[in-house]
Formats: sequence, structure tokens, C-alpha cells
Amino acid sequence: MDTLFQTLAVFVISLSVLMFFGPIIVIISIIGNVQLGPVQINLTHRGATTRSLIAIVGLGSWLLLYIPLVLFAFRTPVPEPLIQTSLPILSNPTSPQIPTSMPTLIATSSPLLSDTPTATFIPTSSLTLAAITPLPSPVPPTLPNGEISFVSDRSDHKEIYSLNIGNGNLQKLAGGPQSNLWPAWSRDGKQIVYQYSASGVDSLIVANSAGANARSITGHLQSDMFTHPSWSPDGTQIAFSVKFRGITTYYLYVINADGTNWYGIKRPSDTGDILGAAWSPDSNFIAFYHLMNGSEADIYIYSFAANEVKRLTGFPGLEIYPAWSPDGTKIAFSSNNDIWLINSDGTNLRQLTTNTAAEIAPAWSSDGKYIAYQSLQDGNWEIYVMLVSNPTAPINITNNPASDEQPIWRP
Repeated sequence: MDTLFQTLAVFVISLSVLMFFGPIIVIISIIGNVQLGPVQINLTHRGATTRSLIAIVGLGSWLLLYIPLVLFAFRTPVPEPLIQTSLPILSNPTSPQIPTSMPTLIATSSPLLSDTPTATFIPTSSLTLAAITPLPSPVPPTLPNGEISFVSDRSDHKEIYSLNIGNGNLQKLAGGPQSNLWPAWSRDGKQIVYQYSASGVDSLIVANSAGANARSITGHLQSDMFTHPSWSPDGTQIAFSVKFRGITTYYLYVINADGTNWYGIKRPSDTGDILGAAWSPDSNFIAFYHLMNGSEADIYIYSFAANEVKRLTGFPGLEIYPAWSPDGTKIAFSSNNDIWLINSDGTNLRQLTTNTAAEIAPAWSSDGKYIAYQSLQDGNWEIYVMLVSNPTAPINITNNPASDEQPIWRP
């Protein structure tokens, strides 16, 4: 850095000397003898050629310095760019003009994936600006008035409760140290049947709507197992699954509500368990699921008139817990931990839930607008209710850290 400054200093001093002494050198070379104070410069003894060269050098150095300065002084000025320091104020401001016509895109080919549609732009006569509407969020259903019965272990063992949806009132219908499972209401809502299990003894119990006057309709049989009862629409019979002592599979039976007249229902095959009986609203059919090897299950429908069994579903995995709609046209069921809907003739399959958690055991409301089911989406079994027409925002109606399962609407 010091060397650079020294070079610049020498250059500036040299320029200054040339600018000052250039004209003097020219004058001396012409005159030949000049007295500058105490200093006398005499070039007369030099030849004419030498003096001429000295004059040219002095004049040239002077011109090389002064000509650029003169040109710079008399240059044509370049206009500086205008810098607008403030925005102009319009005397009569107006709003931006909106176009009165816009092109409309109209596809001229069928919107099939195999086609590449072309488009024609057709201007419309006017443009109407509409407010931007955000995408609708799932709207929780307005819960109906009514009661849902379910099984809960909130008292450390399986008991049956009934929850009034309107006022939140909770009533215990069946309790005690034994397990009480799979409640089912008669069509008139006056009687309830459920599975009773204690110390290896199973039975089906029928009680009134308050849980009183409980009585066994199957007897307290050692090693016989009863489960999944379902009332006939007229309230005179109950379908259920039973595993008799010494037999390894469940069979489907029907019994009178007073415990008389047992008879079996035809099976799809001699192997596997018949479970989850659901009587159709017109009394003509019973739906159930046929469980094979614990990993495959399909839903079947038994016809009383034809005395035959037809398969309704045939998907891989578990299709379980069929439930008829009140009008008998649809069946809700669980398939691989989601709730599905299908017409009773096997058409129009529709998935209602898509949660990653298990959701099973659907139950219809009396008006056919809602389905209750049990879900693990909160980490424990809870009872949820969804609107069948818009199942995207189900509501948790139990909200309890205990396990709440097996919902059924009280008519």
C-alpha cells in the first residue's frame, strides 16, 4: 500500500512540473538565453536541431496535459436521470376499471381420461365478481334426542349403561361383578336382552327397560356360551349365537322370548363361527357374519322363506357386525376396522369412516339418520355418533377414560 501511494505521489508531482515548466522550456528553446533570477540558462551554443527537439518535447508535454482538460471543460453535459421524490396527486382520482368481458373456457371434448380435451375461448357479455367462499369445514351433526345403551368397564368390570343424549343423564341397567355384554332392545323399547357371564357360566338375560325383573331365558348352563342376541321385530323371539359344551364352534339359534322352542339356523358350512345376528325389520331375514380361522369373515343373509343362506360380502379380511337400517334397505357393517354401508341386495357399497384407528360395531338410530359405533381414535374405546348423509364429523358422546363399547339405540 505504501508503494502505491509513493507511485501516485511521483506521478502527481511529475504532472505538476510538466504543467508548469512545459511553456518555459518552449520559450527557452526559442530565445536560447534566459535569466531566471540567479539562474541563467543559455542554449545558444546548442544547435538549431537540438533546440527544436527541446521545444517540441516541452510543447508536447504541455499539450498532452492541457488538451484533455480543455476537452473535459467544454464537454456536452449528459443529462442526469430524473428522480421522482414524490408521487403526483391526481386531481380527479378514479377506481381501476374492471373488464366488462372475460373469456370462458369450454371443453369441446368428453372429459374422459383417454382423451385430450381442446378448448375454445368464448367471451361473455358481462363479468360478475363474486365473493370468494372458503371450502366448507366438516360440520358436526346435531345429535337427536334419544338414548344409546352401551357396555363400559368404568366400574372395573363390564356393565351396561344407558345414556340420554339430550340431557347427558347416565343410567346403569346391569352391573355387578359379572360381565354383562351385547345389549339389544326390543322394538318397542320395553325390554332389553344381554349376555351374562360369570365364573364360566353364560346365560341370556331379559329385563325390563330399567334393568329390573331380570331373568334368564337360556338357563345358567356350565360351559355353554351365549352371545350377540337380537330381537325379532315383533318382540316374540330372540336370535343368538351359542357354543355348546364339547363343541368348538358357534351356531346360530332362535329362541322364544320366554325361553321356549329352540331351533337352529342353517349355516354356510360346517366349519367356522356364526356370530353377530341381526334381524331384518320385516322379520324375513337374519344377517350374520361367518368367521373362519379368526382372520377371514364375510356377511351372510339367511332367508326364512327360502331356508337358504346367501353371502353379501366377499372382501379380504374381516366383515363383521352387520346392522340393518330401519327401512331394511341397507346394512351397515365393519370391514377391516372401518364402517361401511351396502344395500341389502349387495349393491352400492359405500365407506363411511376412514380413520386409521379401529372403528367397529355400527348401530342405527330409529329414524335411520344416524349411526353409533365404537372407535379407538382417542386411544380407548369411545362411542361416536355420525350423520349417515355426512359422516365426516362424528361426535364422541361418552368421553370417558374407561372402555365404552357395543352401542345400541333404544327405540
